[in-house]
Amino acid sequence: HANLGLALLDDGRAEESIPHFTNSLRIDPTQPIVRCNLAIALARSGVTNQSLAELQETLREAPDFALAHVSLADILASQGNQQAALEQYTVGIALNPNDQAAHFNLAQLFMRLGQREHAVSQYLEVVQLDPRDATAHYNLANLLVESGHEAEAISHYINAARFDPHNAHSQINLGNLFLKLGRADDAIAAYTDALRADPTAFKAHNNLAVILANRGDLVHAAEHLREAVRLNPDAPEVHSELAEVLDRQGLHEEARRQLAEAQRLRETSGPH
Repeated sequence: HANLGLALLDDGRAEESIPHFTNSLRIDPTQPIVRCNLAIALARSGVTNQSLAELQETLREAPDFALAHVSLADILASQGNQQAALEQYTVGIALNPNDQAAHFNLAQLFMRLGQREHAVSQYLEVVQLDPRDATAHYNLANLLVESGHEAEAISHYINAARFDPHNAHSQINLGNLFLKLGRADDAIAAYTDALRADPTAFKAHNNLAVILANRGDLVHAAEHLREAVRLNPDAPEVHSELAEVLDRQGLHEEARRQLAEAQRLRETSGPH
């Protein structure tokens, strides 16, 4: 029963796993791991109160069972009981320092609490345990940028993009960071990679166009700005940027139309 329940739980069929864990505990109620898995299945099925009761019973039977502490922390965090969750994560991680998911969830909790340094520390633990965790690299890079550690963030954006090549956000943020650091060539490469991952990435088109226009490549700048306008026609600043590039190309009539549209959008979105 317990093995079948675990297989169903791992397969994302939490509700179906519950009777199997329950039957296993009916045969032998002194199985902390089975009771903990039942609690996890109940939590994933939305039966939170019963899940909490099963976890509390698990910890009475096995107070040093790391997974039970972490699972309890997950539920407490979801209920907004941040301090109690923090205490349970701390105990769980002390008992099992290699629990990658616990470190990740604790990092998320620290982010919600506004404790960036602690969040950074936990994300560093995650990427040390699993260097291929793209989400941890991405979140860590964002935190490092917010904390003024831009140079340290670069490698984490690169790894985030490497291990999740279909997520353009990593490349866009990397491009923004390169631009801030005065590395325009690297920014162009990052925005280009972002568009390879997602041709509809509005910010990549817009930011790439600005760099190209500054370099005098007006033809390609206009191409990216036209695409940015198509993707986000309600952004007045993009119409203005396109108007400026078109005017520099000598396309004055089209530039006037874009400028008029930008003005119309600003008037429409302004206070009534």
